[in-house]
Amino acid sequence: MATYKITGLDCGNCAARLEKAIGKVKGVKKVSINFVTGKVSIDVTGDEAQVLADVEALVKKNEPKSMFVKV
Repeated sequence: MATYKITGLDCGNCAARLEKAIGKVKGVKKVSINFVTGKVSIDVTGDEAQVLADVEALVKKNEPKSMFVKV
């Protein structure tokens, strides 16, 4: 499981919605977002680089003010 940092989330509902959307990305086995700390834990299967690129694109699309970076 890899840990990432996400900044710019406005509320807990945004984090929950984003967590649900990330969970639907092909290759994401498990995801957990902690709104308070801004940490995202993602467990992936398959091509990790591609899955994480897809997740980053999804974050930018759904939360344009947010940044998704590896910790």
